[in-house]
Parts: sequence; C-alpha cells; structure tokens
Amino acid sequence: MNKTVTNVIKFILAYICTLIIGVVTGYGITRIDVILPLLCILFYFLFDFLYEKFAIKSKDFALKRALSLTDYSADDIKSDLKYALPLAIIFALSVAVGRHMLVWDDVITPFAILDIPIFVTVTLFVTWLMIILFRSIDRQNDSIDKCQKSTITNDKSSEKSEYASAATSIHAKELLVYAGIFILCWLPYYLTLYPGNLGKDTFESIDMVLGNIPWTNHHPIFFTLLIGAVIKFTSGLSLTGSMAVFTVVHMTVFALTCSYITLYVKYREINIDAKRLRLSSITALFFALHPFMPMYSIYITKDVLFSCALAVFVLKLTEFNRFNMNGVTNNDANVQNSKSVMNYHICLGILSLFVMLLRNNGLMIIAILAIIITVKESANNISGSDSNAKTDNGNKWLKGLLISFVIPIIIFLTFKSVSYNVLNVQPESFAESASVPLQQVGYVIKNHSDEEVASVLTKEQDEILKTIMPYDDVRRAYDLGYTDPLKFDEAFDDEYFNAHSSDYMKTWCKLLMHYPGDYIASYLAQTAGYWQYGQTNTVATQGVWEDNTVGVNRIDIIEKMTGVSLYGIIEKLMLGMRKAPLLCILSSMAMQFYAVILALITYKRKMVRPKDADATEQRKDSVAIALTPLILLWVSIMIATPAFCLFRYTFAMFMLWPVTIGIIVRKLR
Repeated sequence: MNKTVTNVIKFILAYICTLIIGVVTGYGITRIDVILPLLCILFYFLFDFLYEKFAIKSKDFALKRALSLTDYSADDIKSDLKYALPLAIIFALSVAVGRHMLVWDDVITPFAILDIPIFVTVTLFVTWLMIILFRSIDRQNDSIDKCQKSTITNDKSSEKSEYASAATSIHAKELLVYAGIFILCWLPYYLTLYPGNLGKDTFESIDMVLGNIPWTNHHPIFFTLLIGAVIKFTSGLSLTGSMAVFTVVHMTVFALTCSYITLYVKYREINIDAKRLRLSSITALFFALHPFMPMYSIYITKDVLFSCALAVFVLKLTEFNRFNMNGVTNNDANVQNSKSVMNYHICLGILSLFVMLLRNNGLMIIAILAIIITVKESANNISGSDSNAKTDNGNKWLKGLLISFVIPIIIFLTFKSVSYNVLNVQPESFAESASVPLQQVGYVIKNHSDEEVASVLTKEQDEILKTIMPYDDVRRAYDLGYTDPLKFDEAFDDEYFNAHSSDYMKTWCKLLMHYPGDYIASYLAQTAGYWQYGQTNTVATQGVWEDNTVGVNRIDIIEKMTGVSLYGIIEKLMLGMRKAPLLCILSSMAMQFYAVILALITYKRKMVRPKDADATEQRKDSVAIALTPLILLWVSIMIATPAFCLFRYTFAMFMLWPVTIGIIVRKLR
C-alpha cells in the first residue's frame, strides 16, 4: 500500500480514538486545549507500531525511531536542546498560565500546585517532539541537496525557466486560473451571506462616506475612501447593491492573493518523492476548502486587505538577498539584470505603501523593518575589505532601501497629512493607543475599593480618574478581554481623557508601583489569545450587522432560489474548524506565532549544508528578514490590542500557514 495512504489511515484512526476519548471522559470534543492533540500524537504512534509489527512484520516503527538516540552524539543532543528547550518552556508556560485566563467568563483563577506537573510534562513532551522534527529534517538533508540540483532538469522542461522567472513575476494565466477556482469554491458563501460579511466597523466607514458621522482614522482613511469610491461609482444601485459590488472586488483581490501564495509554493517546492502529496496541492486545497477563506473573502474590514498586502510583502522579502543591490553573486540571469532588480524594489515599495495605508500599525512594521535592514547592510559593508567596493555597494543598497521603504513612508505620511486636511479628519483619541493602560487601571479599580485606590494616589490623581469615568461605572462596564466597553461607555469622558493624557499616564505609573500583580494579570488576560493556545474567537462577522441605520440587509439568494438555506451548514463548519481537536491549531493565533518562531529556529540550525558557507548565511538572512514583519505584527498587537482574541488581527499569519510549514519541514527552495 502507498506510504502516504497508510499514514493518512493511521492519522484518521488516531483522530477517531481522540474524539472518542473526548466524548467518553466528558472532556468535550470542542474544548480547545493541549491535551487532545497530544493524545492524538500518541495514538498515531500506537497505530504505527501495530501496523509495522503485525501487518508487515517490521521491527522498525516510528516510536522506536523517535526514541532511539543511537545515531545521535552528545553534541547533537546538546545542540538540539539549545534550540528546542527554550521554545518548549515558553509554550509550556503559556499552557500552565493560560489555563487560568478564563477571559470569556471574565475570571482569572488562582494558580495551583497542579500547574507544576503540567508545566514539566508539556515542556518534556514538546522538547521531545521538536527533537524528532529536527532529526527528521536532518535525515532529508542529503536527499534535498541532491533534489535541488536535479529537480529543475528532471521535471517538466519548462520548469527551469518558470522558476527563474518566478522571482520577478508569477504567470498571469495561472494566477487567474487558480483565483477563478477559488472564487467558484467560495461562491455559495457569498450567495448565502449577500452582500457580504459587514460588521459594525464596516458601517462606521460607510457612515463617514455618507456624511452621517465625522471622518476619523479609527479605520484607515484609505480603506474608507475605497468604500466611498465604489459607492460613488455604483450610485445607480441601492447601498446593498453597492456593497455587493465592493464585496466582489474584495473577493477578487483576496483570491488573487491566495493564488499568488499557491504558485509561490508550487514554484519553490522540493518534491523528493513523486508519490507523496505535494505541498502546493495541499495549499490549493487549503485555500479552496477551508471555510475561513470564503468567510474572509467577503468580510469587509481593513484587516483582510491589510493581510493580503502583508502576505505578498513577506513572500517578496524572501527574495530580498537575491535582488539586493549590494552585488550578491547569483547565476540567475534575471537577478543580474539591473532592470529586474529595480522592478523588484519598486514592487516591494508599492507593497510597503499598501501595508501602511491599510492598517494603523503598518507604519511601525515598515519603519522598524527598514531600520533592521539598514543596520544589517551597514554591518555587512563595514566588514568588507575593499574600501572602493564598500562605497559602491553602500550606494547600491541605499538606493534599494530608498525605493523599497523610505519613499513609501514619505508618500504615506504626505497622504495622511493631506487627507486629514481635505476630509477634516478628527484627531485620534488617546484611548485608541492606551488600551492596555485603560484595562490595567480598570482592573485595579474593579478589584479594590474606592478607599484603597485613593490611598495610593494624590487627591488630584484620584479626581482625574473619577472625572474620566466614575469608579462604579468602571466596575459596571469593565470586561477582562475588551477595552471597548470602557472607552465607548456613555460615562467615559473621552474629551477630558485626551486633555489629561499625560496626567493619566503618571497616575498609571503610580498605581503600577502599588499593584504590579494586578497589572500583570490584566495584561495577560487582555493579550491571552495571542500567546495562549487555548483561546478562540468568533473569527468573523456572519452576515450584516442588524443595527445598521443605512438600510443594508442580508439576502440569502440560495434560499430564495431553492428554498434551502446553507447558513446553518456554514455556522457548523466555522464552529468545527475553530474547535475540533488538531484542526483548531490552524486557527490558533498563538500557534501561528509559535510556528513562525519555529521556522526561524529550523533555519538557524543550518539545515542546509552547502559547500559555500556564505550561501547558507544568505539564505538564513532572507528567511529571517521575510518573517520579521510577521513578528513585528505580533509585537504591535501585544503593545496596544483592544481585544484579547481577534482572529482578523493576525490573519496574514493564517494565510501563510503553507509557507511557514514549508520552511519548517524544509519543503521550499
């Protein structure tokens, strides 16, 4: 029997046993926790052992290979522990601490003695799994090195030219074909939820366009202008029809992005065994069939378009060293062509601009990335031996930096300044960037009496807090995971808060000195979804926000035509992907981030062992540079998130799961 088929059968049997254990024990198959996935792994090893021992009479089975260290030297073990143990400790700590963050119930439970064995067990188990992964990757290295030299010539005759041109452009025909297939697969969702998934945030942008409320940058001005352009262009339609047109445009952009990611994986995939399912095929199925994809293709929020721009930006960055204007040696004729290099940096610059225009933390991501690249390239030039070469190379990489980052930043800041004046955009509230301090102070007020709070503050500081929002109103409105109930409450004096922002931060510092434990607990709860595997969210608005005042209504076109609605099925699919054991890993924002870190670690281990050490460093740098925006995205969320678990905030990481996995298991060139 085909090896892939037998492995799939083992996995299905392991998964069924895991579900049975969940039901029989009352643990629940829809609970997000680390226990069931670990059980599934152990069941897989059990079925592999039974198959090898009784079906094919073999003494070689997966668990034996995993436990065997006979081909591992002490130095190998020590080296792998250096990479595996820190991440395992961080993950185990997130499990042990995160189990107490019952944010949905608005409760933080006290720590218990049971946390210690949980922490130790998860640390050891995850360390073991990572070492198994490292060893598995190491076994593939020789085969991969041979494959890299022969794949291009052994595959289709056109693949060499296709891979060479893939760095500068993806073939338009293939791009459109994949995008068309994806749209066809997503169409039932659009027809069921017509005119799209429009939440409260969407209608705030619509109200700005219609002049119902003042313009703000709470939702980026550029995104609101896009909605306004479509509404104006389709002025002959009802507002529902206009938003349906915008959703089609939105879906098309999203489908093209998914198509680009699929082709990126296809052109760079290393396929050692022709009998195995290709990563590019899995990627295509992921985009076509995973229910989150069609739901987000029609989810009209700035986060989706931002994620599209950031995902393509990250993929382009993987080619940064190949197109670096610093004289990198490369045999690819396309890279040697100065026009191709210039086109690459112009493309990168356009993507940088869209990243900044489509979300307010985009500027931070691009600016810090530009600084990192500047430091890296400056260090490379300083280490050079030829002073003339250093000067020439310095001018070249500065030119690339200027086109890719500096000019887009200038254009963005100019656009923001002009649009603020033309549209009379209202100044941003300090509350938008002070979500974490607001939550921490609110947590202290909620858990302590008025007298306790007043005793550690001056009379003026106490009055400032009470004027911003009376303590009783804080206790009424406070939500452990969301800042919005506080800052949008009728009792919250936003104008006074903005006028006394510096005094508020001084008061925040004063409370920090007396209630550090409360501050830490509040912060952990407010950011729980981004570091703890066990948190989940509603993922996306399903349909049209019913409280909108502009007359947009959901129309179930399929139900009107056939009398049968798919809405219930869509709800069950969304719930299943959010909470089913193992499948829920994909939708865990914490796991997305840990996967990015693991991808960096696997490259740090020098999985590739070419004769040219410089080439190894060049490839590691490219991966590190490319994944840096995703890490900066996570950091920016951890700094100022208003909600503990909003899936759309890290949706770019979700879109890039196939690429991240490809890097981890060494399946991409």
